[in-house]
Amino acid sequence: MTAYRLDQLTAANLPLRLGRYELKSILGTGGMARVFGAELLGPAGFRKQVAVKVIKPEALERTNSDDVESFIREARLGGLLKHPNIVDVYEFGDVGGQLFIVMELVAGQTLSKLIRSGDKPPASVVLEVATGITAGLASAHSLSADGLPAGLVHRDMKPSNVLVSWDGAVKIADFGIAITHLGDLASSLEDQDSILGTLSYMSPEQLLGEPLDERTDLFSLGLILIELATATRLPRRHLFKHLVAHGALHDPVIGEDYLSRVDEAVPGLGRILRRCLALDPDDRYTSARELLAEFEGLRQRVGLFPQLRIWLPPSSRPLRPDTVVDATTPLELERTDETATNAESKTVLAKGPLARTNLGAPLDSFVGRVTELERLTRLFEGGERLVTIKGTGGAGKTRFSRRFARSQVDKLAGGAWFVDLTEARTPEGLTHATAMALALPLGSGDIDALATQVGHAILGRGPLLLVLDNFEQVVEHAATTVGRWHQMAPEARFLVTSREPLKLEGEQVFALRPLPEADGVALFESRAQAAGARLPKDPKTHSAIARIVLALDGLPLAIELAAARARVLTPVQLLERLSDRFKLLGSGRRSDSERQQTLSGLIDWSWDLLASWEQSALAQLSVFHDGFFMGSAEAVLDLSAWPDAPWSLDVVGSLLDKSLLHSWEVHDQPRFGMYLSIQEYAAQKLGAETATTALRHAQHFASLGEEGFLESLYTHGGAERQRVLANELENLLASVNAALAHGAPETAANCALAAGTIFHVHGPFSDGIALLERVLEQPASSQALGRLTLEVGWLLFRRGRVSASEQRIRQALAIHRQAGNRRGEGIAVGRLANIYREQGRIPESLEHYHQALAIHREVGNRPFEGRVLGGIAWHHRQQGHYVEALNHYQQSLAIHREVGNRQSEGINFRNLALCYHDQGRYSEALEHYHQAIHVAREIGRRDDEGGHGGDLASLYREQGRISEALEHYHQALAIARERGDRRSECVNVGNLGDLFLSQGDQLSAEAYLQDAIAVGDETWPVAAGAFRGSLALIRAQNEAFEEARILLAQGERQLRGVYKLELGKLLCKKAQVEHLAGEPTGAATALAEAQAIASELNVTPESELGQTLATARSVVG
Repeated sequence: MTAYRLDQLTAANLPLRLGRYELKSILGTGGMARVFGAELLGPAGFRKQVAVKVIKPEALERTNSDDVESFIREARLGGLLKHPNIVDVYEFGDVGGQLFIVMELVAGQTLSKLIRSGDKPPASVVLEVATGITAGLASAHSLSADGLPAGLVHRDMKPSNVLVSWDGAVKIADFGIAITHLGDLASSLEDQDSILGTLSYMSPEQLLGEPLDERTDLFSLGLILIELATATRLPRRHLFKHLVAHGALHDPVIGEDYLSRVDEAVPGLGRILRRCLALDPDDRYTSARELLAEFEGLRQRVGLFPQLRIWLPPSSRPLRPDTVVDATTPLELERTDETATNAESKTVLAKGPLARTNLGAPLDSFVGRVTELERLTRLFEGGERLVTIKGTGGAGKTRFSRRFARSQVDKLAGGAWFVDLTEARTPEGLTHATAMALALPLGSGDIDALATQVGHAILGRGPLLLVLDNFEQVVEHAATTVGRWHQMAPEARFLVTSREPLKLEGEQVFALRPLPEADGVALFESRAQAAGARLPKDPKTHSAIARIVLALDGLPLAIELAAARARVLTPVQLLERLSDRFKLLGSGRRSDSERQQTLSGLIDWSWDLLASWEQSALAQLSVFHDGFFMGSAEAVLDLSAWPDAPWSLDVVGSLLDKSLLHSWEVHDQPRFGMYLSIQEYAAQKLGAETATTALRHAQHFASLGEEGFLESLYTHGGAERQRVLANELENLLASVNAALAHGAPETAANCALAAGTIFHVHGPFSDGIALLERVLEQPASSQALGRLTLEVGWLLFRRGRVSASEQRIRQALAIHRQAGNRRGEGIAVGRLANIYREQGRIPESLEHYHQALAIHREVGNRPFEGRVLGGIAWHHRQQGHYVEALNHYQQSLAIHREVGNRQSEGINFRNLALCYHDQGRYSEALEHYHQAIHVAREIGRRDDEGGHGGDLASLYREQGRISEALEHYHQALAIARERGDRRSECVNVGNLGDLFLSQGDQLSAEAYLQDAIAVGDETWPVAAGAFRGSLALIRAQNEAFEEARILLAQGERQLRGVYKLELGKLLCKKAQVEHLAGEPTGAATALAEAQAIASELNVTPESELGQTLATARSVVG
């Protein structure tokens, strides 16, 4: 305990430790307590931002203990109230006599501050807040004590006791003066009769000291919502005097003028609030649940958008590094060290992957295995490229392979990458897990195509180590995956862990034997000390540890499980208990199956030593797949059967200490999981609770598929949320199965939509389509059906199945229109515009973009408004209407800044750069390319960085800065290859060919163009068709006119009816070829058709097609 009095601390005294909490800031001070912003220092480096409320010393010193009792009651009540719309209470503690309550820290502001800002919220936001508060009250009012309703009343509902997070969560706070009528938490009669609360928001019965029930909170809520809807504070003094003067309760408290203003802001709300504010409680809603149904019905009629998290006024948000640019001046670009300030500035793309490994920092020490590590190193250095570590379960294969991989990160240019195959059962699962580990988005195609894409990515990264862990579950697919990659990437090294060999050509099997006695003893001592044990340094203890190691067959996992008990049992006692538990076999040679029996026996013994709530927690945690973050464990664990059980965070920490869980670092936070043998055991113990736990698990992960969360992926902080979401694919897939099995189609739909988002970003698209189609077979609400159908359509589009995509999106459009869902309608119309653009149906595309824009503006869907503006701008740019294009791109950029979509900001910088580039405004183009590259690096979008860099290279080429163009093309090509992005590889290789052609180096140009065409034919026929035009020019310049015509005919087939713009450019090259061949009629015909396309697309002379036409005319004459 600190020597400071916490009530006297200033900011200069912070940070300061209070137990396991580090106090960091002072959030507020009241008459009885003070609240600090703090950080919990939890297990495995887990950190959580919390609020710590400490009682003042004078409250402890007072002769009557009412303050202390109230503080304790607040903590106990808070611990029982668990709801998303109530501030969570985690712990009640005492450090050196200092009592404190640990609560959820809500990053946001009070509703009071929001009202005072004067920013009038839209109707959808008012009702979203109303629904959130009412849902929280309904949960609190339904609290039970001893199996009976507790009769809880908050008594202090006011705007300052409602918190609004930046992410749009609404939470009720401060149950400090709440009363209850039944159970051991029942308030005293004196407390129930006392007049406590805030006068301005008291109900008449509360002010007059009459008995209270939940309806008094509904009165207070009515006053709060009037202030919110009108963005004005009510005349409190007048209300107080009115209530005192009219004790007979005849006249209404709020005049009709206020309720009329409410109805103007939110049609239909005035009627509801009039009933909330009835002077007689019997005239109000009977319960918060009844009121909640009213609000939900009105929300459906008024509309759900814009949502609170999007609407929150920018002025109310804290300044963030990614939102400091003023959205009203989109061309006032922020400057950084990497931002170009003039036309001579130079951006160099990062060479090779931005990251060299996905292993993360080790969270505990590695002990022993020095000889084995050296032997494995010699194998690889001696030329071996595929090594399989073979060993029984619990032998430490995973930890050993991780340790070796970390030693290789800085030795290999491509780094070292770890792939966890625990959940993989199919070649698709194996391929997807590998792609996720490499941060590689998978594209379209069957499993052969996807596996080939991964092979190209491995090849493109040069020398690297790929660790494939737990391969025994997919050994039958080794030849078509790791066998193929081994052949495709001659510089790559593969380290596989398995209980059986892969039986592939070139495979070396590395048997991982049990730990030798010395290493086993060192491991036991290390883990025992980490668990808090103090081991005597005497021969008896050392001998006991050695015998334990021998008895446990030197299996590292078994040794760690035993060592975790050394804090309560000496090694001698442990040896005795183990001997009693199961027969310790002799030291002779043991088979793998016998060693596995030893491990199973020790797991069983470890289970029996757990407290009952620890057993339940371990069993419940077995429903997670591919690990979990602490927040998910807190949401899924249900330990309510044990009122005295510790905080779930502490239970997880205890299981970690006992080596029944392990942890690793993901995105700077610990992720937890079980080794397979322990997970299988724990799942069996879950037994009859499997179904309910799996459904609770599914309901938790379903929140990731709610519209609000999915939209938040593209707002402030969205890049980090996307990275976290990507880790939950296996949990989401398991949740879909559980929800469908238990007849919960809405839950299944949300889980599938969240998984679909992952497939959309990381692929493979085919898996996402199959998942969503399966869920679509189940009955669900029109909202869910519309969203699922729309997502299927978009994934079909990404996979290149454009016709099927159009059909699905039209179905989604019909569903949304029939349901009156204007927001869904607007998104579907915008998606159709994208499809028509891809098909070259320009007028239809532009028409649909404008329709979508009008709907998005009508419903306040700002993120999609920004996207559609970008689509309209694209059309203007293609037609050479640069003033309109720049205007729309700038509007789009401003919106994306406003909502915090950094990726779209970067794309808009790139699009603005392209406009300036087309116009020859090179200085402005350079500056915007640099901005685009800076944003791509900031958010870790390697694909965008490569694309922007390729565009920058094209600009350098036009400026005659050939060496810089070559450098950037090659760097963009390296990025494409490291990601296995064959389409981008095609474009960059083809652009290099065009560059060499412009320099008269036909030999190099031909080689690059042929490679580009070969890749394009396989992955992107449109690009292949375009580059055939360039290769045809080379053939014609060498008088191989028939070969040139064949190339042009092939290119026309790939472009005609698909992409008119590129077809027009190809026809210009055809005209030049026919001119060189001495065929003026053929040249004129091609040129005329190109001109007709230009006229149809309404392009200007400044556009790319316009300039290509001008070049062709100058040649043909």
